[in-house]
Amino acid sequence: GGGGGDLRYDRMYQNPAQLNANKIVVVGFSLKAIRKMSALRIFLPPFLQDPRSLLATYNTMLDALVNFPSAQEIPMLDPMAHMGVSEDAIGDTARKFLSLSSRIQAHPYHRVEAKKRGEALARLRTKQEMKAKLDDLEERAARTGLGDFKTEMQKKMRVLRRLGHLDSDGIITRKGRFACELDSIDTLLGAEVIFGGVTESLNAVQLVAFMTCLFPLDSPPPKGAKRDSVMPKDPKLLKAFESLRVSVREVHRVENQCGLQEHGEEEEEYLSLFVADHMVFTQAWCSGKSFAEVTEMTSMFEGSLIRLLRRTDELLERCHTSAMNIGDNELVTKFKEGQAALKRGIVFAQSLYLE
Repeated sequence: GGGGGDLRYDRMYQNPAQLNANKIVVVGFSLKAIRKMSALRIFLPPFLQDPRSLLATYNTMLDALVNFPSAQEIPMLDPMAHMGVSEDAIGDTARKFLSLSSRIQAHPYHRVEAKKRGEALARLRTKQEMKAKLDDLEERAARTGLGDFKTEMQKKMRVLRRLGHLDSDGIITRKGRFACELDSIDTLLGAEVIFGGVTESLNAVQLVAFMTCLFPLDSPPPKGAKRDSVMPKDPKLLKAFESLRVSVREVHRVENQCGLQEHGEEEEEYLSLFVADHMVFTQAWCSGKSFAEVTEMTSMFEGSLIRLLRRTDELLERCHTSAMNIGDNELVTKFKEGQAALKRGIVFAQSLYLE
């Protein structure tokens, strides 16, 4: 190239001194700097550092360009036309190159003003760095099991919405607030039973007896085994127990539909955990029967019987608090009266040696 003077294609130089005056020099460059290759070709001498060789090369280059007034008119090298490369060998590559070139030119980056491209590239690099950090965090979250926790949480949210504990906006409902305090039993089942209207037809003593059904067995009875169940004769308690079984089926059905199988896949197996065995002696105790009379009504050990009645009192206290939270005065009164009937005698003595 020329650095000082108005160099034209038709200007030849006769001696090396003219090259030095116009700063004609040999410059090395990388192949990466080549953008296009022309079809014109000149032969170079072995040593361009020799002034005479440099002069001859420069004049040859100008002579080759004399027929092309501007750089846009210089023909580009065509592999098939000028180099004899077959279309089959280069066809796919050429098509891919043209496709990529058109896509590159169509990229929004080329519609950005030249002076703003640096700022656009900086924003792109920032975005790529943030994307890399996000991918890393998601990978770490997957390793820690956070994804499984999120999936399970979404399933539980669906269950809560279908059972009416949350509204469509994810806001806790009156039923949900009641269930918040029930941590000693199946929370969903307890709220389903209370809000199903089962307790409305029961008095305080019957309510206490019924609440003992909400404590499930530790494990389902073996298949085919028969249990000696003691069913109450009180028709209201029998009706309440049947309503409980309906609620158990409903809760199990909704959980399975939402993919949450906390109580197993078998409905009957889950249903078998809830029995009516304790209602008879609990009703007798709340009605004023002595502890000796109550023990005659069941095969349970005395210690187990006392633990059950105390657990029932704790459940009533929780339900009483929940009823106060939702402002249901009728339920508050009924649970309080039930506690008063239950909490008496040796069962609730501070020490069995002093009572």
